Amino acid sequence: MGAFIIAKKGEESLTAATKYDAEVDVYTADLDLKCTGLKGVERRMEEITGLIRQLVVRLRKALAVCEADEAAMDGNVDLEHFFTAASLAKALSDLLSVPIIDADLEATFSSMKAVAATERLLRQGNSAA
Repeated sequence: MGAFIIAKKGEESLTAATKYDAEVDVYTADLDLKCTGLKGVERRMEEITGLIRQLVVRLRKALAVCEADEAAMDGNVDLEHFFTAASLAKALSDLLSVPIIDADLEATFSSMKAVAATERLLRQGNSAA
């Protein structure tokens, strides 16, 4: 009789251990998925940080050109130079205000669009230069 009770307890322990092992596997898979999502957010933040730096450098140069225009043109600014500075300022504002992380802790679609738009603007500026 004692052997039967011990065997029953062993089966119960084995069932509990198997269940726990399955729960750990599910938890591990969930953590892996979340880590992948967070790596995507980290990449998006790095993209945005790099673009912000580029925009700041270009905006400073564009503003310096506008200030030089203003000094040389008796308070007026070349419209193309002004438009360039305004476009850079708008892109910077958009990039600084876009939400990067959504409720599910993933990179947002709107941040992807903002990155693409900024990259297009910067490429256009390179081809004009």
